[in-house]
Amino acid sequence: MKNLKISQVAKAANVNVETIKYYEKRGLLPTPERDHSGYRLFSESAVEDLLLIKKAQEIGFTLNEIEHILALLKQEHFPTDEMYTFAVDKIP
Repeated sequence: MKNLKISQVAKAANVNVETIKYYEKRGLLPTPERDHSGYRLFSESAVEDLLLIKKAQEIGFTLNEIEHILALLKQEHFPTDEMYTFAVDKIP
């Protein structure tokens, strides 16, 4: 898996570098490895996570709700019933 610097991730996901740092601080993105110079090295999955976060925000999910969604997605066994209920409850 290719390691990406924060600027590469920001460009690929069309977000600001500070947004990535904020999401990392909030726990929405895993803490990336760092190279010998201290630069963050993200996996390509970070771009996918950022795209999901932005899309979920567009739909109207809060960052707390998105954190829950990401936690569900990272589980070995994907709880489709729980995810469906969570999404349907969001519909007004």
